[in-house]
Amino acid sequence: MEEEIDLRRYLQVLLRYAWLIVSLALLSALVAFLVSTTTAPRQYNATASVLISQSYSQITFDPRFQTVDSANMLARSYALNQQSHRAALVALVRNGHVAEAVMEQLGDESLRPVQLLSMVSGRIGGGAGTSDGNSDVIDITVTCGEPDRAAEIANAWAEAYVAHVNVLYGSRPESYASVQQQALSEWQVYREAEEALLSFLAASRAEELDARLAETQSLIDEMLDDRQETMAVYYETRRKTEQLLDDAGALLSQIQSGGKGNPATNQLALLMLKSQVFASSVDLPAQLQIQIGAADAAEVDAGSQQADVEALIDVLERRVAGLDGSIKEASAAPVPVLLGQLYDQKRALVVEREQVRAQEKELVRARDLVWETYSTLQVKAAELGIATQTADVEVVFASPAVEPLRPVGRSHLLYAGVAGASGLAFGMLFVLGLDYLRPGFDLGASITSRLRRSQRRS
Repeated sequence: MEEEIDLRRYLQVLLRYAWLIVSLALLSALVAFLVSTTTAPRQYNATASVLISQSYSQITFDPRFQTVDSANMLARSYALNQQSHRAALVALVRNGHVAEAVMEQLGDESLRPVQLLSMVSGRIGGGAGTSDGNSDVIDITVTCGEPDRAAEIANAWAEAYVAHVNVLYGSRPESYASVQQQALSEWQVYREAEEALLSFLAASRAEELDARLAETQSLIDEMLDDRQETMAVYYETRRKTEQLLDDAGALLSQIQSGGKGNPATNQLALLMLKSQVFASSVDLPAQLQIQIGAADAAEVDAGSQQADVEALIDVLERRVAGLDGSIKEASAAPVPVLLGQLYDQKRALVVEREQVRAQEKELVRARDLVWETYSTLQVKAAELGIATQTADVEVVFASPAVEPLRPVGRSHLLYAGVAGASGLAFGMLFVLGLDYLRPGFDLGASITSRLRRSQRRS
């Protein structure tokens, strides 16, 4: 079986020599405190404060085209990233560019950027109630052996830090010269597009095609008007013929139902009907020709009148049938060859004219697009020209450092505490090692007995 470790034995050893362990710890702390206060140089802290005060200028002449750079994007999302933004600003306190600027400002050749960086520290400050890092104040602390020197370096560091951060966050990716160069390039492209459009318009056949198309359409309309006019004449002649046919039918009914004394009146109506039919260019048979003076006869045969009217009705019906045939034939007649050729010519002219117009529209669109780009770049160049004269502000120098009156004393207590802890650990290891090497040995009793012997001898 494995031997179990009895921790009570070690605890008893530690308790038995507790006086020794505590004495060693106190002695170590005392020696460290005396050494640090007598040999370590005095250090003074001087603190200058800067305030996070974002102020950005954005000049926009054309709302359709706005510049969104890193500084503007940071300003817009600042409310969502306050902690990370403050952390970045605090990290920029210990910066090599700032150290070089401070070294040049102080004019001390004995200082080096590395030495300055070892003296400087930055943190979120502002006094009580800001331990959660929500303050907009950044404390820049410089630790130095000379109080006036510490204050001088702290103030110089704060000024250089403010200048560096404002330049860093206020810089823009675009430059006025580059935008101007782009505008000049777009102007050349616009001139080329304008010349291409003018050359095309000078050689364009658009006006010629429009004139030929109008002439062709006029010929087509003229031929269609002739065709429609012929059909209109046919329909008008048929309407008049049907009207005469109705009048003849009415006269026939009157003759068939008439008594004595009516034949003379019917004869006059027959003559008038014949004259109307004659006037309508209807060919009449010889027996139906108008006989002047027939109405002066004493006796008129009603039977002959009825025969004339019936013959007249037959002629008119045949005339209506002939007109129907003519109308049907004219309606079914194919389009004349010349009219078809005119339609084909019109279609070809329309296609060619649309192609010319499409090319012209494309050239105009390309020219207008280049002009819009050029105008936008010109406006942007004007914006950048004014924006370069307006500085953006990220941080400002809020509070200068004053010369400290007392040195920093916390380091002496820290040295004493570390030495006391080391003495305590050493004492514990010492008594445990002594008990391991000489089990049962009582250091206190041994020291007491030796003291007694020395007293007896004296």
